[in-house]
Amino acid sequence: MDIFSPTPLASLFKSLKYRSPVVIGGDGLSPLHPTFVTDVCGGLLKAMFSPSEGKIFTLGSASPISEINFAYQLRQLVPFKFDIRVGGPVFSPTPFDPKWLGSLSDLGWQPQVPLPQAVRLTLSWLDTVRAQPLPKPVVRP
Repeated sequence: MDIFSPTPLASLFKSLKYRSPVVIGGDGLSPLHPTFVTDVCGGLLKAMFSPSEGKIFTLGSASPISEINFAYQLRQLVPFKFDIRVGGPVFSPTPFDPKWLGSLSDLGWQPQVPLPQAVRLTLSWLDTVRAQPLPKPVVRP
């Protein structure tokens, strides 16, 4: 995960890495479909070795969680306190088309790693990554 990429999940984890307040975009109700990397890899393998020539599969959690609810779950899973602020910049979400769920059933795949476990694993990994200096904000005249 590139914590500097302009996505809601990256922004949340970057805030935790740098022990800064978590800023939620807009009203915090934008849906996230977090899926752990090993689940995505498993879905890719399943797609590669199934009769799927010419098909497109969308691999992701069919159960969305709002940004604000995700932030509150993070708060329960980390060993330190952090503030949650609402009203930050809104990231352009990838529109979720319910038809994509058909590709999950066609493939016979669904994520196996529960969200709390995926968050704990991601946080453990994040602890091993050396903190880089935060980019300086661009000041325009």
